[in-house]
Amino acid sequence: MLALLGLLSPALAGTSTTFDAGSIVIPMDQTLQDDGALDAYGMVYALLLEGIEVHWVIDSTKSWGDPDVSSLSTYLTTESSSAASSRDFAGGPFVVDADDAGDALTIIEDWQDDGWSAVAYYTASSASMEVSRTLYVAPSIAIFEDGKEDIAWDYLNAAGIPDSDGAEWDASSPDNLDETEIVGSDDSVGGDGDLFDDDGYPAYCHLNAMHWDESDTEAVVMEIRAFAEDQLTSSLFECAAGSSIENDASYGSMISSGVSKDKLKGSPTWSMSDASVELFQFDGDWELVGGSLPSFTATLNSDAQYLEGDDGSTVAYAVASGRLDGDSTQGKVSILSGHEYNPEVPYSGNPEVSGVRVFLNSYFTADCANQAYAPTVTLDGTPSSDDLDVEVVLDFDNAGPGRGRNSTLVLTLPSGLTYDSDDSSGTSDSSAGTVTWDLGTLASGDSGATTTQLTAAGSDTYTLEAELCWYVEATQFCTDWSEDVEIINDSDDDGLSDEDEAALGTDPDNADSDGDGLTDGEEVDTYGTDALDDDTDGDGVSDGDEVDTWGSDPLDEDSDGDGLTDGEEVSTYGTDPTDTDSDGDGLSDGDEVDTHGTDPADADTDGDGLSDGDEVDTHGTDPLDSDSDGDGLSDGDEVDTHGTDPTDSDSDGDGLSDGDEVDTHGTDPTDSDSDGDGLSDGDEVDTHGTDPLDDDSDDDGLTDGDEVDTHGTDPLDSDTDGDGLSDGDEVDTHGTDPLDDDSDDD
Repeated sequence: MLALLGLLSPALAGTSTTFDAGSIVIPMDQTLQDDGALDAYGMVYALLLEGIEVHWVIDSTKSWGDPDVSSLSTYLTTESSSAASSRDFAGGPFVVDADDAGDALTIIEDWQDDGWSAVAYYTASSASMEVSRTLYVAPSIAIFEDGKEDIAWDYLNAAGIPDSDGAEWDASSPDNLDETEIVGSDDSVGGDGDLFDDDGYPAYCHLNAMHWDESDTEAVVMEIRAFAEDQLTSSLFECAAGSSIENDASYGSMISSGVSKDKLKGSPTWSMSDASVELFQFDGDWELVGGSLPSFTATLNSDAQYLEGDDGSTVAYAVASGRLDGDSTQGKVSILSGHEYNPEVPYSGNPEVSGVRVFLNSYFTADCANQAYAPTVTLDGTPSSDDLDVEVVLDFDNAGPGRGRNSTLVLTLPSGLTYDSDDSSGTSDSSAGTVTWDLGTLASGDSGATTTQLTAAGSDTYTLEAELCWYVEATQFCTDWSEDVEIINDSDDDGLSDEDEAALGTDPDNADSDGDGLTDGEEVDTYGTDALDDDTDGDGVSDGDEVDTWGSDPLDEDSDGDGLTDGEEVSTYGTDPTDTDSDGDGLSDGDEVDTHGTDPADADTDGDGLSDGDEVDTHGTDPLDSDSDGDGLSDGDEVDTHGTDPTDSDSDGDGLSDGDEVDTHGTDPTDSDSDGDGLSDGDEVDTHGTDPLDDDSDDDGLTDGDEVDTHGTDPLDSDTDGDGLSDGDEVDTHGTDPLDDDSDDD
């Protein structure tokens, strides 16, 4: 066995993540994955193709050969949970979170049913593991067709990683690129070959060159360097390809100042710069293989990671890897020594499998597969309509750091909507009912919009749907948008579709078919009136006037329920059709007209100072006669001024009418004896001729009443018997008879 040394430099810490019970672990060590050491990569690739996230678990503090997860309670996915036992997982295992385990298991079982050997385990309890990176897409792969591309095919086919057609790799695979395809149309310009898409972005995630050994390298390496300048890419050059590319005078020196062949001998002692580096995740020994570059020396850039051997006289590298020019914003470049590694398993019997694993690891170290660099693509839509003309604006945006390639936007039209035009060169397929836009690459920060004009066949609610799909490497993603748009074919803009108007019999070209001041739509949808009858309730007021002028109910001929139709109130009486008592006199408008004959627009029809309501309900007077009792006083004066009874012409019953008392005699119409002399005012005026306001009309010292009722004297003659003594003196002083001038007959 070869001696395995520990870390030569401190490890970078990963992210500790707790995985719930039921998560799936794909082991990558000889103990648990001896026969499936390579096709486990294919299993992971298959999961990523379906968009299932896979976490690469690596202990950042480990030494070469140490487990990444220790004493984890697990059981095979093909067994029951009762078979759980404690296991160590080394060599950089892959983990699928429990939330995705159901979908993942279907893929894993299909993988195993196809005859592949890789196994997977369920976790029996939750566990904390250190995640180096989260993979979310299957990296796309380009193979340099340099004459030894079959070596890469063998590695990939051993792992079960397909080409972009989903087939095994061979000469017909579309991702084999020869020199002409890589160089492109202009050998003096980088970035125009098939390593790039039409938008100038890398068309692949990863590039492999296995044994390119040419003297004229500049044009090819210029393209490879341009490819590697993109941070999301990775490249691995094996054997002669490593030295040919790295040593190109103009565009090489990607991770070093140049490499030199320096073959290690015997059984070197191997060490890693950092056992937690993703590229170096393998389990077991490292074995040299021959070739044009079996091992090499180089002055590496400061960021480079490496696997080196020491045979006692020579220290040389088997693997070296770093960012292009040592720049963290550029892609990863790796050199793998050795011409060809044997991919036969079981792993424990063939240490050359470790070389194949470094080759396969390089795919998953690319940032294009790292979830941290995912694009964030959104799609939104805004439909609008004007009669049968429909406009749909679709907005799309990529706010994430990654990019989506081969992006396609498809708008699906429901039956009844037809495509007219768009502003973005969309392709319309009338048979499929779709409009398609090829958006190419959506780079980070890219945004855009398409505006499409459509025509609707008629009024209806149409469901518009759009789907934006893009590839992140070999994995496709899609996002959907859907929204209903209500189309109303309304030629006269009255709020009713032409179809509804046809059914109703209204005029689709006349917004107000009955000319009542309300649109047909308002009549049908808001007020419930008849759009063909200008006076739906037949009250003599048009529906429009009821709504807009009077505020009355066009469906009720007597909106206020006062007994008068709205038309009578408006046109005949001038009353308010929404107020039962327009003049506020206490009588409903209907009662005034139909019962009392009063004016419903005048609170005091007879102008007597009393409201019609008070006359009817309180005083019992005639609201049409200002002097109900005909006494010469108005009803209002009787009530408000004199306190007399407006229904009794002689309120105090003294024989004088209330009007005569007030207007002629000045007596009190509420007091039958205004002067308190014992004679009623009427008797004084009508019988005795005395003054009803003077209790002693003849000033004889006797009240008029005493003279009439007691003494029989003349209340108008102070000396009734003409004897020279006043009646009063005779009665009050002398005791003589005021009716006898000689009381004692002497």
